[in-house]
Amino acid sequence: MSYSNATEVFNDLENRFKPDAAATLEAIFQFHITDAGDDQAADWLVRIDNGQCQVEPGTADEPTVTLKLSEQTWVELGKGEKGAIGAFMSGQIQAGGNVMLAQKLGPVFGFTL
Repeated sequence: MSYSNATEVFNDLENRFKPDAAATLEAIFQFHITDAGDDQAADWLVRIDNGQCQVEPGTADEPTVTLKLSEQTWVELGKGEKGAIGAFMSGQIQAGGNVMLAQKLGPVFGFTL
């Protein structure tokens, strides 16, 4: 997949979504892109509810998981050039809330763990 910015990755998440991998998952993932340009949203939320997915710019009142990362890291994850666990372990992704649920993003959206 060829992405040039964070917005393109978010806009493609619903296409990448694998409902079978999210059949029993209920979570709200809050993303904050630390260096989003003025022409892009910095905050995005991804709602997954029993096999359905909704992605939109904005913030959630009570997210299940929060993820903070740079645009470059998010684009590299989207392209499969970087593994999520390695990015987390090296401090490129900061997470809060139910951090273990963040691992579900790999199988649900086809990200490299």
